[in-house]
Amino acid sequence: MSTGQNIAAVIFDNDGTLVDSEHITLSVLMELAIEHGADVKEDDPERFLGAHLQLVFAEIEQRSGQSLPDDIFDIFRTRQTRRIDEGLSEMPGATECLTHLANAGIPMAVASNAPRAKMTRCLDATGLRDFFPTAHLISAYDVEVWKPAPDIFLHAAHVLGVAPEQCAIVEDSATGLDAAHAANGQVFALDPAGKFSDRPQTTALTTLTDLLEHL
Repeated sequence: MSTGQNIAAVIFDNDGTLVDSEHITLSVLMELAIEHGADVKEDDPERFLGAHLQLVFAEIEQRSGQSLPDDIFDIFRTRQTRRIDEGLSEMPGATECLTHLANAGIPMAVASNAPRAKMTRCLDATGLRDFFPTAHLISAYDVEVWKPAPDIFLHAAHVLGVAPEQCAIVEDSATGLDAAHAANGQVFALDPAGKFSDRPQTTALTTLTDLLEHL
């Protein structure tokens, strides 16, 4: 599907798209992998971005040859939350983009693989929370299916009352882009480094304000 055609709503990923939190998540994951004896590979950041944590921890276990602690999710969330609270920034252009969309009356939602509490904490920390009604903050834990499955985006479109084909979906990871395409949305990659330049039917954005040119 060509992007920028009859866009009636916008669905954003959260981490790495609206808030600059991916480096925090990756640093904690890499720490845990090393602490538990798993080798860190060069392509881990690309592969782990946007992935369901259960799959990431399963891979760490496989590499290390030992089971992770039963409370590994709690350990991860505690470290992640502490670093979010220590300082989290919005992605460049986020406030400007969201302000323009809100003033234009274009409905918006956030659709994240992360738990709702973490998503809300990040948006609160960056001052972006007020742009989204609570019902428009959608976690994969709500639908119990994670990206790259399209379910979360299909659910978000339903909540917004717009057909998926009329939704601009903005993502920054391969996992999220796969989900957006599977949902048949109009797919935009926040991709200042040009990682996804070879993806068909995907419009690259250097910053979020670039999205405004396509509405």
